[in-house]
Amino acid sequence: MKTVIIPLLLLTFNSVDAQISSTATVNEYNLQTLVAELKQQKYTDGSTNKNEYFDVNFLPASIDGFKEKENFRYNALLDDFEFLRDGYLYKMNKYSDQIIRFDNGKIYKYVNFIEGSVVSSRYLQVLTPMDAKIVLYKKLTIDGIDGLGASGLNASNKTSYYKQDKLQIGFDDKLFNVPKSTKKFGEFTDKNVAEIVNNNKLNLKKEQDLILLIELLNK
Repeated sequence: MKTVIIPLLLLTFNSVDAQISSTATVNEYNLQTLVAELKQQKYTDGSTNKNEYFDVNFLPASIDGFKEKENFRYNALLDDFEFLRDGYLYKMNKYSDQIIRFDNGKIYKYVNFIEGSVVSSRYLQVLTPMDAKIVLYKKLTIDGIDGLGASGLNASNKTSYYKQDKLQIGFDDKLFNVPKSTKKFGEFTDKNVAEIVNNNKLNLKKEQDLILLIELLNK
């Protein structure tokens, strides 16, 4: 199924985007105003539900448009970036095309898209240059399913969590699942994909090989 990315101009993020204007003064207060209304509970080591994360550690990262860094972690169940301040947990406010860059090299972008007939938005990990014609993303999701008893009621009061990391391709303002064959890559390029794959001994099932393939197709 094809997924269509919504152009930025179709979404009403103006009030937030204005706060990060390149001509505005960027300081700690600006970052504080973006997250003040999203303050969460007092944080303790035991307050984290590890099932909601691929990695529960807070790692240093910066947000494009702001000078200051915070230690962030990604809650894949809620699709939120969280950080700590003064002993409290905060959720980072979201805005279109928001980019979070971790010191370890990982980059996430908040992407708006239509899936089927449903308008949706989500953070995607960016695996190849964002300004290229073809971009490789990784979608990290965790779904929580409540356990049901024979009566259909939540008798066990236990939730099962299902993790998935899925590679997707951004092309021509659309989001696609990664093709399983070189022939299907033809809708993204006029290059001989089979020849490139064979000459470079690439495996379409391996993430690092797909990253190299996308980089070669963009040249």
